[in-house]
Amino acid sequence: MLGRTASGLHRIDSALAFVNLCDVVRATPARSLSLTVSGPLAGAVRSLGPANYVLRAASELRERAGVTAGAALHLEKHIPPGAGLAGGTADGAAALRALGRLWGISPRAAPMRTAASALGADGPACLESRSCWAGGFGADLTPMPAPAGHVVLVWPAIELATARVYAGWRGPGSRPAPRRGASVQQHVARTTNDLERPAAELAPVVRSVLQTLAAVPGARAVRMTGSGTAVFAAFARQRDAEAAVRLLRRRRPRWWVRATSFLPAAGVAGAIRCGGGKSGSRRTCVRR
Repeated sequence: MLGRTASGLHRIDSALAFVNLCDVVRATPARSLSLTVSGPLAGAVRSLGPANYVLRAASELRERAGVTAGAALHLEKHIPPGAGLAGGTADGAAALRALGRLWGISPRAAPMRTAASALGADGPACLESRSCWAGGFGADLTPMPAPAGHVVLVWPAIELATARVYAGWRGPGSRPAPRRGASVQQHVARTTNDLERPAAELAPVVRSVLQTLAAVPGARAVRMTGSGTAVFAAFARQRDAEAAVRLLRRRRPRWWVRATSFLPAAGVAGAIRCGGGKSGSRRTCVRR
């Protein structure tokens, strides 16, 4: 975190990498905008109503691009909400890409970029969907080599609103981290997550997750993700990551624990499929 403007906006300096864990967004032509939700974590999205990221993104793009068409959107939810994993923002960005295919709007078009920024500081990076450093208010993106290796994600099933965590940050601001030639592991070793303190003040369990994961054999580059409450650790070998998951699930059965891997640059955007739906209409699906 580099500082806060007089208007309350935060200037960030963040490294973002994408992993092989996704929600799925589908868009089908319709007269108006609507959203249905399924998946193991669907309840959290339904409780938000129209404030959820998918409908917010769709409404923003529709207004800014002057589109009169609608879309029937469906979200299959697997990424924990309120965990600092950018799940909601990534869902909104996936909706933008799906609707861009549906409505004929380029991902590089100004309305698409503006709608992504409206989702939050990580909106532009999620729209780009490639490993990068994000600066300024999130739109200053610098490409970063996609990291290799395996990741364990741990979420203690406690949600935190991003706005509350940011509001709890008091500074002082950090200096920008060097961007050139640094891997994710090197970046983590050289820096701190400035939102960790305010997140842990709101949810003390964050400290417990950090300590527990750091003690697991093979874990390195342990850090809270984004604005929390999830924590990640990098592992050199898949078998070590899978062993860590088994250990953590035995010790902390109420925690959400997953082993996954970093996505290469060519595979980050996920599968985008266009084809005939049950009614023969065009359907666009974006995996996030």
